[in-house]
Amino acid sequence: MNKIKFRIVCLALAALVLLPVLGGCASSKKSNFSLPTRTLVSEEVKYFGSFGYQVYDDGSVMVVEYTGNETRVTVPESIEGGKVVALGNEVFADNTTLQSVKMTSVEVIGHYAFYNCPALSEVTLSKKLWSVGVSAFETTPWLATHT
Repeated sequence: MNKIKFRIVCLALAALVLLPVLGGCASSKKSNFSLPTRTLVSEEVKYFGSFGYQVYDDGSVMVVEYTGNETRVTVPESIEGGKVVALGNEVFADNTTLQSVKMTSVEVIGHYAFYNCPALSEVTLSKKLWSVGVSAFETTPWLATHT
């Protein structure tokens, strides 16, 4: 009988110790984090150097095309005053010359954005990146070294 009482007392003490700790895991504070909701203003593609882009309703920009042939590309942080926040689907797909890309403001990378870029071995991602599309880096040396 003493062993049973001892176990019950131990369990009760453990519960008293753990409840305050576990209680802090669930916060009553509401998070003010939310993903941005953006809508394209139009389907019109505008051009800035080698970059084709579209404008969102909040003035930010999505790069939808790349026409250059440079080996090292820096996606601009802004185009025509709008912050570059997204790379569209297949923007750099099948680019055989691209070796390095730097994108410091991009939050979203579209599906197949760098698909089949056989020379792409160096990628600098934004600290604000929160979404990477399906197969965005498939068949690149960079992905092979980071998986």
